[in-house]
Amino acid sequence: MKIALDIDGTLANFSYTFCAVAWEAFGLMTRWKEIDCGLHIEQFKMVYDYMIRQNLFQHLKAYEGSAKVVQSWAKEHTVVYITRRRPGHDLSLKDLHHHQTRFWLKNQGFPDGDVVFEQDKLKWCLANKVDILVEDYLPDVLKVAPHIKTFLVNRPWNAGDYPHRVNNLAEVSLDQDH
Repeated sequence: MKIALDIDGTLANFSYTFCAVAWEAFGLMTRWKEIDCGLHIEQFKMVYDYMIRQNLFQHLKAYEGSAKVVQSWAKEHTVVYITRRRPGHDLSLKDLHHHQTRFWLKNQGFPDGDVVFEQDKLKWCLANKVDILVEDYLPDVLKVAPHIKTFLVNRPWNAGDYPHRVNNLAEVSLDQDH
């Protein structure tokens, strides 16, 4: 079975660090319970690129227990990490950001697996025969779910109707039935 795992909001507590950096580096008030932390797109891009330049993606906290669960899955299944992370809004940051992401996964104890940077997760999952997607972004979940078994990790920014919600990765059922 092939399991695709989102990173930010699913494995990594991106919002907590992002909001702290927005305040400490730029004096921007944020709302961590929102997917974009309540910032205008230009502010978001500025903080995001700053985080790449300062190697702050390497210091995100993993959600408790997530690495251990993924390690257990990787013993019997193929694990792929799929993220909407952009290479940086400054394209010269692409290689650095990819390196930081891979370093973070390894440093946090996640097993080896392909790391895919993709905005269209449905297209990629279908083309690569993914069996299960675990994600925190409700619009992606609603797009992918009719085609692939998909779990939505409960986060403050993803309120909405979706029946296959989990509070953490340990609640994800790998059974073929949904």
